[in-house]
Amino acid sequence: MTSWISVPRQRTVAREKVITFQVPDSGLCETLNQYLYSVLYANSKGTKLTVSDTPSLMASNYPLIRSLFQQPSNIEFSDNPIPASMSIHSNRNEISFALAESKADTLRATAKVLFQRKPELDKQLDSLIQAADLPPSFDVAVHIRGGDWRRQGMQVPVQIDDYIKAVRTFQQRVTKVDQSTDLKDTSSSKSAQPAPSLKPLTVFVFSDEAALVKQFRDKADKSWLIYTLPQITERTGYYHADFLRLPRKTKQEMLLQFLSELKIAQVTPALVCTLGSNVGKFLYLTAASVSQFKSIDTPYFTPY
Repeated sequence: MTSWISVPRQRTVAREKVITFQVPDSGLCETLNQYLYSVLYANSKGTKLTVSDTPSLMASNYPLIRSLFQQPSNIEFSDNPIPASMSIHSNRNEISFALAESKADTLRATAKVLFQRKPELDKQLDSLIQAADLPPSFDVAVHIRGGDWRRQGMQVPVQIDDYIKAVRTFQQRVTKVDQSTDLKDTSSSKSAQPAPSLKPLTVFVFSDEAALVKQFRDKADKSWLIYTLPQITERTGYYHADFLRLPRKTKQEMLLQFLSELKIAQVTPALVCTLGSNVGKFLYLTAASVSQFKSIDTPYFTPY
């Protein structure tokens, strides 16, 4: 006779899914863009995100994201590096597919939360900007890409004349707005109004290559007042491998200067840049307004 003993079934506890992100071995804006995409992807899947921000472009023990930005409560950070094969940012096709269904407002709203600078960092950037004796605000900010293209042997698809044309178009537009206001104020007068001169502009320019900024200055209209931040080192085009070899103090100074340039551009009402670059993508995602955002290489934002 066989005896059967009834054993209660054990419940299988489903392991909570977690998506992981390791900061890539890349420049600042590419790293931050990838971080944002990973957060958006995790949100679209309703899963948690674990982030490792060490090693980073600054040092093997420098937690890049946590050093710069306030930490969201719904993201877990780890001090242990995550294998690249397990980091979601390596799966571009899946991320692109998920982000394709996200509206631009959603992308920008998430970026606004993620990239809230730490108060102590803001103070450092404000001190650096104030020391440069710049105007309190600008009409246009221009980021010129090109140096990294040349350094990597790539063809440069846009020229300085393209940036000049974009700023001049903006200048003509704001001049017409001012002219329209003046005509309303003098509508009772039947005498012909003289053609107005172009409205002077204050323009903030930054680039990874000093020679490109000089070319912009040389071709700029005389009615433009051009400003830049003083250079810490000679800029001949950003090349990631060269940056990694710099002393940590120099890298820290360059990082703060670049963040200061981004901060100025983010609050400037009109932006001219390239959406094909990681800097352009980051500015589009984090600018206070994109109503006067002009990309001169591609008109549409795409994550990659």
